[in-house]
Amino acid sequence: MLHDREYRVESFLLDNGNLLIQGALRDQKPPGVYIPDDPEPLTMHHMQVTLEVEFPSRIIVSVEARLLAYPHDLCPSIGQHYDELVGLLIARGFTNTVRELFGGPRGCSHTTALLQAMAPIAMQSTKSFECIEAERAGEPNPIIVRPPSESWKTLTNTCHVWADDGPPRPRSSEAGCRSSLSISDFSSSGAARAPERRVRSAERHPGSFRRDPRTGQDGEMQITPVSNALGANVSDVALDELTDNEAAQLVDVWSEYGVLFFRDQHLTPDQHKVFARRFGDIDINRFFNAVDGHPEIAEVLKEADRTAKIGGGWHTGHSYDPAPGRGSILYAHEIPPIGGDTCFIGMGAAYDALSPPLQDMLGSLTATHSGAHVFGRQSPHRERTADRIGNPDAIRDDVSHPVVIAHPDTGRPMLYVNPGFTTKIDRLTIQESRALLGFLFEHCQRPEFQIRFEWAPGLLAMCDNRSTWHFAVNDYHGHRRYLHRITVAGSELAAAF
Repeated sequence: MLHDREYRVESFLLDNGNLLIQGALRDQKPPGVYIPDDPEPLTMHHMQVTLEVEFPSRIIVSVEARLLAYPHDLCPSIGQHYDELVGLLIARGFTNTVRELFGGPRGCSHTTALLQAMAPIAMQSTKSFECIEAERAGEPNPIIVRPPSESWKTLTNTCHVWADDGPPRPRSSEAGCRSSLSISDFSSSGAARAPERRVRSAERHPGSFRRDPRTGQDGEMQITPVSNALGANVSDVALDELTDNEAAQLVDVWSEYGVLFFRDQHLTPDQHKVFARRFGDIDINRFFNAVDGHPEIAEVLKEADRTAKIGGGWHTGHSYDPAPGRGSILYAHEIPPIGGDTCFIGMGAAYDALSPPLQDMLGSLTATHSGAHVFGRQSPHRERTADRIGNPDAIRDDVSHPVVIAHPDTGRPMLYVNPGFTTKIDRLTIQESRALLGFLFEHCQRPEFQIRFEWAPGLLAMCDNRSTWHFAVNDYHGHRRYLHRITVAGSELAAAF
């Protein structure tokens, strides 16, 4: 596992009638991930944010932030943006504002993730205290309760520990909720306290990141966004000589932009695998033919005499697995003189463009994903692709994922349905499911959410499967196209709300 990330969020009712929401985050990398042969885990982020929230309006009245450890030189510089939270209402749309303030090259995805984890606790705590006040006054319960679900419990002083190995796990503080990360890490007493109105940052710690948010420059490596929806070009870096600092930066940059492109690389299959393991374990593909001597690398191949193309429709890789792959890392060997581009779509931008009522509805739904119609024995594609795709008995049972997921690294809400492998919306009728999926598929294909990428030999692309769709354009009959692909293993996906 690449991350050992822990969250803890607690809520308290202050004497002045307001709510105090305290959140802490610690992100550690396993031993040896960035510093070879280092036996100790590396703490990348260790931070706390405290919000005082007016009750019951949920308007933020003060903010306090403390940073105990961080790799980005940018982290302390974004402290000024915490003051911009004062006066904001914690409601639908709050997470979009958080991403604008702290996300992207301007800030820190860990700050974004922590604030997005704190928002639902503030909303749930408000409901809990409203219920308590109504009960004391002998009034009817003012809350319309959602269908019973462990993930929608509203508890006073709830502790939510979110881990990369599964969905949020709400547990009552009275039930002995304890994690290795504690709010008391940031206070001698650990007691709730009303924070000061101005932001206070802990003493600055040296970091390894030097990226300028305006130019994207980090020494020799430069990061240049290619659209507002997704994608960035990464230049002036040799992936076969990647430093630990550069690798650490790419972890966050990949999660933020969804797709990264590196030109003029020179990688052997072994170097390709070493680079991929910087981001996690390798998930060996069950269906694609492998490169001789390298079972971790799948061949993405169309010969000149073939017309059928693998990947020739919009899809998200591995969504049919219980723990979908984190992403694919493709390295181009042979590319047609014209054609053979790949298109990508940003699912965060697609979600953001939906109306709030539709976002609310989708947030409570799950969808079924299956690979049987593509890779199974009854697949209509088997005859045309039998020389490149096999092992139909490796098909697993269908799985369900939330329609709107929280990105495991950034916390950003993402639509998680795709035309290739999503077969139905759970609990809806067939007609309702078809209509809703049809709308979502059409909506996501709007031009403003897309980029189109032209390949070249020696070019490497990293595609985040949790936040993107892709489509390989089949417009180069008579020419050979050959790429190597490695899939980085991922984790189970949690609902965004």
